[in-house]
Amino acid sequence: MRKISCRADCVLALNDKGEVFGWGNSEYSQFRMITEEQQLHTPTHIPLGIGKVKDIASGGTICLALNEDGDVYVWGYGILGKGPNLNTAIKPEKIPPALFGISPFSPDIKITSLHAGLGHQAVVNSSGDLYIWGQNRERCLGLGEHGNQFFPLKIAIPGRVKEVSLGVDHSAVIASAWT
Repeated sequence: MRKISCRADCVLALNDKGEVFGWGNSEYSQFRMITEEQQLHTPTHIPLGIGKVKDIASGGTICLALNEDGDVYVWGYGILGKGPNLNTAIKPEKIPPALFGISPFSPDIKITSLHAGLGHQAVVNSSGDLYIWGQNRERCLGLGEHGNQFFPLKIAIPGRVKEVSLGVDHSAVIASAWT
């Protein structure tokens, strides 16, 4: 296996071939694309239909995948990152790349990592920028306000983000100084 991710009771695993496997709780439709059961007791291949996967993250109710084209997909239940009107997705939904700072004016920027907490998610791009969204419990999104964030938003961090860890109601990053 290349990576395993679990922040609650839903587990995702990524193998060297870019295939995703899942097991655990599917109460929030995390595995609804392959079963109606609320529990998967053994690791099961999940045909996401998004091509070869490079990175994964599994939160409390939400799963994320990054494909080799650099696109971020999300499914499950909660604040998915595509606005307040989409709170459930049985199949992966692509988040527009522009929400992560990717545009014709910045064609070299790529997503490098995905992260999930219990109710909030984040990505880091190749410029070392952190984009975060989800439930803002105890101001864990770093926005300085109480409201939830329905779309990815770039967080002002005085350096290049290297590592991210998201928990129940907190976020932590390791960053290096800009050079």
